[in-house]
Order: sequence, then structure tokens, then C-alpha cells
Amino acid sequence: MQYDTLIGIRDKQKDLPWCLTFHYKDFPEEQVLRLEGLNFFKFHYINALKESHTLRLGSASEILSMQKKEEQRMIDGIMKHNFENFWEINQPICDKNITDVKKYAIRVFCNKHHTYMQPNIEVAKPAQDTQGEEASLTSEVSPLTLGEMLADTFPRLFDRVLTDKGDIEIQKMRQVEVVVQGVEADLGTPLYWMQLNLGCLDNFLYVSLHFNS
Repeated sequence: MQYDTLIGIRDKQKDLPWCLTFHYKDFPEEQVLRLEGLNFFKFHYINALKESHTLRLGSASEILSMQKKEEQRMIDGIMKHNFENFWEINQPICDKNITDVKKYAIRVFCNKHHTYMQPNIEVAKPAQDTQGEEASLTSEVSPLTLGEMLADTFPRLFDRVLTDKGDIEIQKMRQVEVVVQGVEADLGTPLYWMQLNLGCLDNFLYVSLHFNS
């Protein structure tokens, strides 16, 4: 995610391999969390898992009720690259029906800022009738796309444009790359599909906005 945000797609091949410089003094504590050993990593990871679960389902009770051996199995799976063990625990946590999910767990990073944006996007919104009045919510939820989420969250960067065919299309208002898991994302991709298939190990979907100029 850090590479996607800082380098983007256009300069990807030019900047590979990614060369990192380690500094041993003047640590930027206001920008980067200090790693205080493995216990800090475990604490931070479980907290992130609780936060994403609370956003998605309205409660972290499923994470709070996990047994210690299940937590440890997830941590060991990540640290030892044993993803079969990890997904055996995380799959039931992550894979929820869209009708059970309240909000998306998304974090948007940008190479112009040192922090991230966490959009407050509901999965299901009541449909509207022809008079514009809200109708009752049904089990069929219209899939929100990545572009629609970005247009709602960053209206100065993305806009809805009426095409010649009468369709609504999301267009970029500035030269910005939208990168997810190392690839440039199609703005028409359903957000729920991305949440399930492109989420990270803490079940957050990380979206990187990279400005080329």
C-alpha cells in the first residue's frame, strides 16, 4: 500500500526494485508508528481487525469472542506466511452476505498527505420511487462502485458525467492514479466485490490515490 501510494503505476517499473533508506535517528513519530516488538504488532493488528469489523457489521463482538488460540493462529499464519491457517479463521469473519454488512471498511491514502481518509459509506441505501420519495429497503442492494464512492468522498477529484448514450460515468477531474493491491483499479468495479476480494489482512480495503504531478 505504501509503494502504491508513493510510486503509483506510471513509474512502477522504473522504481523497481524499491530502495529503502533506514534512518537510525530523528524518528518521525508524528508520521510513523514506532514498532515496539512483536506484542505491539499483535495489539495493533487485532485492534485494526476490531475496527474494520465494527464498521462492516456494527459490532466487534465476533472478534472480541475469539479464543486466544484463534488469535494466535491468525498471527502465526501472517508471520510464517501460512495463509491456509490464517484464512481458516479469517474467512468466516470476512466473508459476509451483502445484506448483513452495514458499511464498508475503507481507507484511502494519497501521496500528497501523510494521513488517510476513512469514508463513511453505507452499503445499503433505501431506493427511491419515481417521485423521489424513499421506498423501503429490500434485500436486493444496488452495488456501489469504486468510482461512485470516490465521487461522493472527493467531489473535486471525481465527478459524475452524462455520456452521449445517456449513461452516468465517473470521470477523473485531475491526473490521479487509483491503485489497489498494486494494479490500477477500474472505477466501475463494485465496491462490495473489492471489499471481499481485495481487502488486506485486517479486512480493510486500502485505496491509494497517486498524483503524478
